[in-house]
Amino acid sequence: MPDPQGARDARPRGNEPSTLASWLSRRTGVLRRHALGPECVDEVCAAVDQAERAVDLPSDRVIAGPCPQCATPCYARAGAASTRCPDCEATVSVGEGRRRMLLAAGEHLVTAADAARALQVLGHRVTPASVRGHARRGRLRPRGTGSAGRPLYCLGDVVDVYLTRPCTGDRTVSRRP
Repeated sequence: MPDPQGARDARPRGNEPSTLASWLSRRTGVLRRHALGPECVDEVCAAVDQAERAVDLPSDRVIAGPCPQCATPCYARAGAASTRCPDCEATVSVGEGRRRMLLAAGEHLVTAADAARALQVLGHRVTPASVRGHARRGRLRPRGTGSAGRPLYCLGDVVDVYLTRPCTGDRTVSRRP
């Protein structure tokens, strides 16, 4: 692209965004008249959008459970004890909402790995090996076999085993039928 300001200023000096923006701002007239100007503008706008998305990341949000009033799925900031329902503005307790979700999933058959992930949501330090250990000790019994030949456990049974044990950040509760 021809540079009306001369060869000494044909390329930007440095790679800092402010330097590049200043250099580019002095060439808007050239871009408007150049055949590839619209394409260049699209590329610059896309780069700016990408940069804004990289620095304006949304805060970490975690599932808080369904709203107790309207059943809308609710999310909270990581570490928050409660949140508000986006539909009805009711207060949703993160710990209680997650506990209700797990208990509602009681009859689903899951692998040891899936069961461990589900209980980690409540703050229990559970590994697939510990779930399998409970099965070996007779506290859990497989209810089927998955496609890879792995045992499947009823999530409600796994929840019963772990929710009767105290956990940092969780109160001891028992599963209600």
